Amino acid sequence: DLKPAKTLGQVFNSLGTKFRDAMTEPQKILLSRLSGLQNINKTKFQVVEKLEQRKDAQTNEPTYTTYGLYTPTMDTAQVSTSGDIETVLHEATHAATSNSLRKHVRNNKGTTPLGRRIVSLFDTAKQADTDGQFENELKNVDEFITEGFNNPAFQKFLAGIPSPESTPSRIATLWSDFVQAV
Repeated sequence: DLKPAKTLGQVFNSLGTKFRDAMTEPQKILLSRLSGLQNINKTKFQVVEKLEQRKDAQTNEPTYTTYGLYTPTMDTAQVSTSGDIETVLHEATHAATSNSLRKHVRNNKGTTPLGRRIVSLFDTAKQADTDGQFENELKNVDEFITEGFNNPAFQKFLAGIPSPESTPSRIATLWSDFVQAV
């Protein structure tokens, strides 16, 4: 039960002790990496009964229910009671990404050389997603980074896109560029 946890640091402790056997090896590795980031250990955490339902802009019909939410302005990660370990790690990745990206990207615009590179990768991926299969993953730079860390199908998609930075001596994909950048 993660309800008593008030910060992501406390959540990480609980996941590492009480829930470790329920985690996959990649989740354990991600937990280890996230636990070592000082910029998110004090991020507020809440378990809530229910989070928002996303609605289709045209029909106003529910399209999916949100199981987790990270609010950068409040530095708060929320996970619904229907969320799972993957949801917690996803929102923790948002917190880490948001806190770190703020130095490099603002409003989907790069403000540093690294930020401009990340935005360029995001723009290239967005253009390559011609059938809209990864609409949520490409909603903004924050989702792009978070899904790049957490979503194997999205990683495979990025690995299938030739890098604009490829040279005859360095054949690369958007995935290899992503890994190198972040």
